[in-house]
Amino acid sequence: MHDGDESLIWSNWKFLSEPKAISAPSKPGLYRARDASTKTILYVGETGAKSGLGGRISQLRTCLRDEMPYADPHTAAPALWAYLADGGGSIEISFAIFEGDKQTRKSHEAVLISQLRDSVGESPLASFGRMPNGWLKSTGNNKYLANSGKRHRGKRDDSQIRNSSMTSSLDKDRSPIDTNWGNFDWSSWNEQPPTQAFNGIYRIRKSSQPTLVYIGEGIVSDRLRAHLKKGHYPSHQQFEYFSSNLEFSWVVTSDLVSTQRKELENDLIASHFLFTGLCPPAQFLG
Repeated sequence: MHDGDESLIWSNWKFLSEPKAISAPSKPGLYRARDASTKTILYVGETGAKSGLGGRISQLRTCLRDEMPYADPHTAAPALWAYLADGGGSIEISFAIFEGDKQTRKSHEAVLISQLRDSVGESPLASFGRMPNGWLKSTGNNKYLANSGKRHRGKRDDSQIRNSSMTSSLDKDRSPIDTNWGNFDWSSWNEQPPTQAFNGIYRIRKSSQPTLVYIGEGIVSDRLRAHLKKGHYPSHQQFEYFSSNLEFSWVVTSDLVSTQRKELENDLIASHFLFTGLCPPAQFLG
């Protein structure tokens, strides 16, 4: 089994409000935000942007402004702003430089989130685009939203109920191709997408291979056809993975919302990485 954190060396925790103390570099890596009082992890993120960890943490610092920030440049900032508005403790930051490839960096992020979910029973507060109970999230802040009048800042709204986290599906012991991987009842392996439309999670492999090509969620039939379409365009960065000899397996999750399916998808990516030492090769490529 692969140790998902073996190459990560974390900085000391420093207050988000003190950028000079944090001293995050313009290098790629991962970072965590927590409540300084309770030590509860509120968010886990990664970045490969040119501005690096310093730039990304600076974007997160918009949660300290007087009004709720928009959901960009940092999607987690509105949730952390609302957390502070509800009386949460001061936010601390820790980071780890990781100069490896994008897929491995994102796999480390998936492992960190999944291990937290497994240990505390729920996802970090601001992960998967979620907000605290009773808050409407700000929109993004692009020209289209501004010009169309669809840009707005979030606000308190008691009708906004946070969906509960799914029980962790982190699986360190079973192969990603097993029928009960992640404690799910997977369908048999099929050479064609399902004919019926349903929400679910799915996995893709090359015929009879012991590792996966891709893990996803959504309307399974639509998503799989979209992947197959990419296999017809040699210029597409996922072409070689979706062009031939594919098999599909899925789980129906019609009663779950998108954020809950994304939690399970994250757990399965983490499980694959921990069991095989590899990220599914088409994952995180677009």
